[in-house]
Amino acid sequence: MAEVAGRANSIEERISFDVSTSSLHINDKLDFWRDMARRAIVSCEVSARAPAAFDIEALGLIQNGLTLSSIRCTDFSVVRDPDRSLDGGEDSVLLFFVKTGRILVKQDKRFAVIGSGDAVAVVADRPYEIQVEGPHEASAIRLPRILLGPPATPEPVTARSLNEAGAVGNFLFDFANRLCNSPEAMDAQIVGRLTQSFAALLSTTFDVLRGMDEHILPAAGKRATLNRVKAYVDLHVTDMNLTVRTVSERLGLSERYLSKLFEIEQTTLSRYIWAQRLDRAALALAKPPARSEPVKAIALMHGFRDLSHFSTAFRRRFQQTPTQYQVNVWRALGIVPGNMKSPAT
Repeated sequence: MAEVAGRANSIEERISFDVSTSSLHINDKLDFWRDMARRAIVSCEVSARAPAAFDIEALGLIQNGLTLSSIRCTDFSVVRDPDRSLDGGEDSVLLFFVKTGRILVKQDKRFAVIGSGDAVAVVADRPYEIQVEGPHEASAIRLPRILLGPPATPEPVTARSLNEAGAVGNFLFDFANRLCNSPEAMDAQIVGRLTQSFAALLSTTFDVLRGMDEHILPAAGKRATLNRVKAYVDLHVTDMNLTVRTVSERLGLSERYLSKLFEIEQTTLSRYIWAQRLDRAALALAKPPARSEPVKAIALMHGFRDLSHFSTAFRRRFQQTPTQYQVNVWRALGIVPGNMKSPAT
C-alpha cells in the first residue's frame, strides 16, 4: 500500500492502494488478503475451497473511516465475528455492488443471493457470512454509519437485495460504481462531498425497503390522514409554537385521534415533532464548515428555544453532543479544519 499525501488542514488519513495476490506464494495469498481486508474494510476470517486457485486484485482509497474500492477475485468465503475483532470498524456499514459473479450473504437471520447488477449491505457490529462465487468483480464500500444521518439504523435491510428498492436501488448501483472508479484521483474534499450525497441516496434506499416491510397495512384512509399530518408537521417543524394542540386545531383532528394515528408507527405526535426537529438539525450540523451555522443558531432555526434544551435532547437521541456529532461527520468526510479537535463533551 502506498500512502498519498493529503492537505494538512483537510484530512487525517488518505491512503490509496493497488494490490494483487498473483505474484505471491500459494500459502501466503489468503493471509495477505486477510490482513488487507482488516486494513481496508474490517477484520474477518477468510477461507477458500480451493486455496491454490485463490487470487484477488483490489484497488481504491481509504479516507478516514471511508473505503472506496474495486475488487476482482476467484471463489472465497468471509466470516465476521465482531466479538473477536478489535479493529474499531463496528460503526461501519459495508456495501457490495456486484458486477460479475454472485455472492451469498447471511446476517440477522436473513439470507440473500446477490447476482450481477445487484447490491447488498451488512453491518460490521454483528456477525455475518459472505460466500463469493467467481469469477467475481464488485465495488466494495465501507461507510461510517454516522454518514447515514438520523436514524442510522440499517439493520432491517441487511442481507437483502437493494434492487428491491426499484429505481432508487438502480441509481444507487450506478452511483457506487462511479464513486469507486479511481477515487484516488479526486481531491479529498470532493470525495467527501460525493460520499455525503451517496450516503443520502443510500439512506433513501433503506427507507424504501423499510416501507415495504409493513406487514400489517392500516386502512388506506387512515394512512392517508397520517401522511397528511406528517406533511403538515414537516412544513411547520421549525415553528417553536408547533405542538400537538396546534396541529389538532389546524387540521381539525382531536388530540385523541392523533394519538391513535401515530400508534401505527409506534410513536406519538409529540415525539415525531421533536424527532423531526433533531433530525433536521443533525443535517444542518453536517454541512461543510464553509456553509455551517453556529450550533446555537441551528438550535433556534429548528424549533428549540434554548441551547441547553437542544443539547440535552440531541445527546439523548444521538448519544453525543451536537458539536461532537458535527466534528465526527466532518472527520468521516475528511473535511475537518486542521485547527479543530474533537471535543470532550
